[in-house]
Amino acid sequence: MKILAEEQIKHGLVADGIATAEGALFLQMQFFSNMINYQVQETILLLGEAYTVKGDAEKALGMYEKILDARSGGFEAVAGEPIKDIYRKMAPLYQQMECYIEAASCLKKVIAEED
Repeated sequence: MKILAEEQIKHGLVADGIATAEGALFLQMQFFSNMINYQVQETILLLGEAYTVKGDAEKALGMYEKILDARSGGFEAVAGEPIKDIYRKMAPLYQQMECYIEAASCLKKVIAEED
């Protein structure tokens, strides 16, 4: 289902892709007993990116926060997606919502991870 969602989003069917990804996430959460492992994180990341494309900053940030929470809880990272990149995606969303302190905080974390 996640692959179908990726294809739908890639071809501009964002609403359909979000619905498919949400269904995939629901099934993954049931299968993995609500653990947010790297496979579940990939789907959450896809939803965050889709909500960003849709212009829904609040929902996108919520998805990215779930990934950060999972990582702080000891679950491994999404392959090829360092924490700094999650914060890099979050900063413009906070700026769009006029939450400049949060945006600056995200960018500081990106810079700290660059060192």
